[in-house]
Amino acid sequence: MFSTRKLLHTTKKRNRSKSSFFFKVLPFLAAMSTFVLLFLIISTFHYSFLSSADESLDFFVKDKVNVSARIDSTPKERKLKIKSNTAIALYESDYNYKPPENSFDLPVDNTVFAHMKECGYGPDFGKYFTLNDSRRSNTNEDKKIYERFFKKRIEEGDFNGRGGTFIELGAFDGLHETNSRFYEACLGWEGLLIEGNPVVYEALLANRPSAHRMSLAPSCKEKGGRVQFADVAVTNAGLPGHAKDYDKRKTFVDVPCGPLGPILQDVFEESSGRIDYMSLDVEGAEALVLNTIDFEKIRIDVAMIEVENSFCIKNEPCEVRDQVRKIMKEAGYIQKYGVVRRSDVWVHPDSPYHGM
Repeated sequence: MFSTRKLLHTTKKRNRSKSSFFFKVLPFLAAMSTFVLLFLIISTFHYSFLSSADESLDFFVKDKVNVSARIDSTPKERKLKIKSNTAIALYESDYNYKPPENSFDLPVDNTVFAHMKECGYGPDFGKYFTLNDSRRSNTNEDKKIYERFFKKRIEEGDFNGRGGTFIELGAFDGLHETNSRFYEACLGWEGLLIEGNPVVYEALLANRPSAHRMSLAPSCKEKGGRVQFADVAVTNAGLPGHAKDYDKRKTFVDVPCGPLGPILQDVFEESSGRIDYMSLDVEGAEALVLNTIDFEKIRIDVAMIEVENSFCIKNEPCEVRDQVRKIMKEAGYIQKYGVVRRSDVWVHPDSPYHGM
């Protein structure tokens, strides 16, 4: 009897111990369940966000290959894939060429998702165009060019299975008064930025890591030349004799000089030398730059060329302005009037972007 009671007592004690253990681990199990549930919710949200992001990027191309090729490849892979020729290696040594950086190495404010937040929703991108000129054009050039020539085509996805391309000459630090950043940040276009001023080129490298970047004066007919460049960090610095406001200071640095045309053929080899948009603002050296382009090999759909500055005063005779217009007319380009201030806008005769 004693043994039976003792056994029953022991059994009850063990049952109480099991119950106690169960209640002790219950909060842990509940916490783990909550964690797993939250993980599943976050994973689902993350996937949905990526999908919606991809869809929002997809409106300007007919398939997603173009976008993913630019976003996901490493710099070396991108350079070899987009540029199969050996000229790029020479640009690295001669012009301090830097290819687009791997998206995983980009700083937080230069990721595709940061750009989406900054740009707002397409095709209007109203949020981006509220920024001041510390991150976009000085007098709405980016918005006016986009709405006049590209917006409708982008809505229709009419890029023949490819993303857009741009080049900005006189890119400064890539942010202040930039005419091209919208096309890179909001549309995902592939671009080339050229800035001869060595004082600000390092800032350009940091501010625009997703673009091709070079430091040179693209105004010499032959490669291997050297020119003097105003050693000042302002947006209207330039070559002596062209940036006349700085001639009095006599503070210039030597920079490499070469022709623009071959560079465009090499960098935009994949698009057969076709550039959708060019912004040219080199303070009086515009005609010199244009004279290095073989327009039989290079097609620029929309070109915005500055023709009013400290060297070319509005309503006064200006040799550079006359030369620019002569070059573009002889190349067969059609001038569009009243699009932006201080610049001429020219459209290739075969371009689909003749203005809406």
